Amino acid sequence: MIRTTTLMSLLLGVVLTVVLFSLEFQVRKLEDELAALDRAIVAESQAIHVLKAEWSYLNDPWRLRRLAERFLRLTPVRPEQLSTLANLPRRPLVGAKGRAANPAETTALADGGQRR
Repeated sequence: MIRTTTLMSLLLGVVLTVVLFSLEFQVRKLEDELAALDRAIVAESQAIHVLKAEWSYLNDPWRLRRLAERFLRLTPVRPEQLSTLANLPRRPLVGAKGRAANPAETTALADGGQRR
């Protein structure tokens, strides 16, 4: 007759074997997933490298200058296009409440802030 301890040992061995195989299957699945992620990282890194090279080409100052001359037709600034600060319109004064002041307040504010 098979003793109880022998039967329990055999059953324990079978259970441990099943657990071991299931763990091995899970580890292989995770390793495959890790390998796929590593391949994706390498592919993205190469794509980033290509995009950086393309960005450098597109932002080349000589290339941009040629494109600007070809399409924008810009001309140098003429002296008559320039102005002085005295020719600029004055900014409206702001009243105490943060809104544009009425003419009476403007006169009062220009006279040193005293109301009449």
